[in-house]
Amino acid sequence: FASLLLNDEFQRRAIDSIRKGRAGGSVALLGIDGSGKSSHASLTRRWLEERGYRSILIPFHRYMFVETLSTARWSTRRERTQRGGNPLRPLLSLVDNLLLQFLTSFGCRVEGTVVIYDRFMWSTYIKYFALGYPVRPLSTFYLSVRPRYAIVLDVPVGKSLKVISSREAHIRYPSRVLEKERQLYVTIAKRR
Repeated sequence: FASLLLNDEFQRRAIDSIRKGRAGGSVALLGIDGSGKSSHASLTRRWLEERGYRSILIPFHRYMFVETLSTARWSTRRERTQRGGNPLRPLLSLVDNLLLQFLTSFGCRVEGTVVIYDRFMWSTYIKYFALGYPVRPLSTFYLSVRPRYAIVLDVPVGKSLKVISSREAHIRYPSRVLEKERQLYVTIAKRR
């Protein structure tokens, strides 16, 4: 922690952001598959950089280590095929998401960096919940970490399915799963 704060590059960026009066922060783009999160994240990053902000784009749907562990031999065939999948996956994903969020956002406000999240920890929780994983006991941990700003892109499920069908390599979830996700995103948007 101390070595990161004492790092010359971090200090240079922090002093530069104070001098320019540009505080950083985080923006999370949320919504069901095919709602335009990745497109809006790229456009937002370009818009910020054109105005002199330092920004980074973090695709929160790519894990640091969960994908490797989920295909490991310790996950039995029965666990992979039962409703909700491997019950350890949500817990491992939570740890993975916490690490990713901490490593990408630590110090961003001070150094004037805007972190744009294409999805967020909340998205992982919502996806698992809609798919029937046992995540309710973990909800406090998934939902307690907050970005500075969160934007929910609410699109009808029919439009989402059209966008998804035009993509070659995309997981195709049933409309009932997407509708459940959509309802959860709207609920979170109203509460937070």
